Amino acid sequence: MKTQKKDAKKVILPHSQAKLDFYKDYLKRYIPILRLAEFTTSINIFDVFCGTGIYEDGKKGSPIIAFDAVKESYENILKLNKPLTPINLSINDLKTEKVEQVKQYLENQNKEICKFEFHNKDAIVFLSDINDTINKQTSKDRNLILIDPYGYKNIRKDIIEKLVQKRNTEIILFLPISQIY
Repeated sequence: MKTQKKDAKKVILPHSQAKLDFYKDYLKRYIPILRLAEFTTSINIFDVFCGTGIYEDGKKGSPIIAFDAVKESYENILKLNKPLTPINLSINDLKTEKVEQVKQYLENQNKEICKFEFHNKDAIVFLSDINDTINKQTSKDRNLILIDPYGYKNIRKDIIEKLVQKRNTEIILFLPISQIY
């Protein structure tokens, strides 16, 4: 009996779940530290390839994981009676239907938790826009860029190099060894 191959665009496969678990754990530490740092004036999270948000198997993708981490930090810091550093969550995917699914889910959530931006741009265009945004920021703004694409042909070394040079920016790039040459 032949097993049917699962579609990685519809369900989260084990290797993708491992990446998402890493991202979730990172955000759970990253966001509260920056939110409590007195020098941080804003936190900007950019998801370059957002996917569908909630997959057919009910598992959460990167934009929902990011929102959940922001929400958790929001609730915990409110309990501490500390000021909340604003967070902007920018969601992008070239496929409009994916962004719309994420948008529907997120817009039904508490609007005070963070600001949302939704984009349907080619990855190169979106990364260039991120670079322009960062160039206008102060050193007190912080940025995290997640690049976990399905298909790697749109990733250009020169754009990644520009972003890596920013002192106020971190990049999480999931790139299979087979794509490094």
